[in-house]
Amino acid sequence: MPGFNVTDFVRGIFRPEEGERFLFMVDGSNPKRNGVVLKWAAELERGLEECNVLPVLYHEATRENGAPLPEMARFYGETEDVSLAGVLRKVDMVWSLPGHSATRPLFRRIQEGYDFRCASSPGFQLDMLETVMTEPPEDIQERGRILRPMLDEAVGIHIEFENDDSLYFDKRGVPLEDDLGILHKPHSLGNVPFGEICFPQHEGSLLERLIGTDSAAATALEKYYAGLNANGEAHVQLREADGTVIMTETSGRMPVRYGKDLVVYVIRNGFVVDVEGNNEPAENFRRKLERIPLAGYIAEGAPGLNSRARADAKETVEREKAGFHIATGNAAQVGGYPTPLPPQEDYHDDKVLVDPKIRVAKLVYAGGQMETIMADGRYVIFGSLNFPSIA
Repeated sequence: MPGFNVTDFVRGIFRPEEGERFLFMVDGSNPKRNGVVLKWAAELERGLEECNVLPVLYHEATRENGAPLPEMARFYGETEDVSLAGVLRKVDMVWSLPGHSATRPLFRRIQEGYDFRCASSPGFQLDMLETVMTEPPEDIQERGRILRPMLDEAVGIHIEFENDDSLYFDKRGVPLEDDLGILHKPHSLGNVPFGEICFPQHEGSLLERLIGTDSAAATALEKYYAGLNANGEAHVQLREADGTVIMTETSGRMPVRYGKDLVVYVIRNGFVVDVEGNNEPAENFRRKLERIPLAGYIAEGAPGLNSRARADAKETVEREKAGFHIATGNAAQVGGYPTPLPPQEDYHDDKVLVDPKIRVAKLVYAGGQMETIMADGRYVIFGSLNFPSIA
């Protein structure tokens, strides 16, 4: 595609070293995209002299985001199947471009000790090469440099929507994960297209829920956050001094439009407790909550930082970079505790907050001070790098 140089792009985000092995992974969901990836692999073989570029690896498509990857795969041009896990154990860099997201299963491989770093591009559309993929990485990273210390200091985010709903996201003490196109560190994993800073919510309410339903998971969650910071305190305080669990304060109403359908997620203490809307998306989520209450767990908050991202793009991986988004499901891939969902329900579902538009978003600090970061659907803190959501 004109204007996109895959060799420069891979070299810029991965910083490959002499002798490293690079792998593209695709599935059968988009033959046209696969044809472009085959051309990219040929370009990398010619242009990335320092690396060994493997043939493109094809695997069967999964049925949903976060589903386990198939056990077997096949290199293009070969007739024999190979172990997908065996291939992943022998590579240094992976760029995955499936139909449904493989971010969660690839992240789990890294957690298990696989030694690759990874770019994950679920549902990648070729027209992204003319929009979200054209944003200069240095602009995205400069926005991240400005926003990151503000988020580090904030204890919460207050969001008001143009339909008069409002939401508070509790981020006391939680870790932040940068997704800014920097995948040269060992075991890094990020989206392509990139451009966000993501974080879990304060996980006290999850602890409270697990104490009553899964004591082993509750103990593991407390151990997860028990490490000490520079002040000799637990990284995230989940209990008061007397042992009382500190409940998560994430609460409010989160409106999300799916096509013409408006769904309002009613949130209390970090969980979706009700869903409003007489439409199919609302009914689908209500059924999910009935089967798996933890499916309504608030897993992530993240401001998108890519000015070329389209808020009305077909794929979430682009839309979420255009503005703020919140996810339900598993929080592990954004630095939270691995939400103990059943294997068949182990998902992470991003909900992009661009329609209804955000009227105002404010960071909330420990002393009660507030600082506006978005107004009328656009950032107000980046100076010449401010941008509106692009629809």
